[in-house]
Amino acid sequence: MERKKRIEKILSFNLKKWTIQVIDISHKHKGHNSFDGVNETHFSLLLYPNFKDKVNKIEIHKKINH
Repeated sequence: MERKKRIEKILSFNLKKWTIQVIDISHKHKGHNSFDGVNETHFSLLLYPNFKDKVNKIEIHKKINH
């Protein structure tokens, strides 16, 4: 859970007005390149704005990859 918590912390800091859900989907990649499915390697992000303003997708992308 170390990597997942780091991702949640970074996103929470950069997207304060958002509800953020980080889902570890690493188990779905078991067998790819000898991966055993145990380590945290793949994540799905669900982001929900807590406001009604229009969302600029490029700005959100920049904040995620900051």
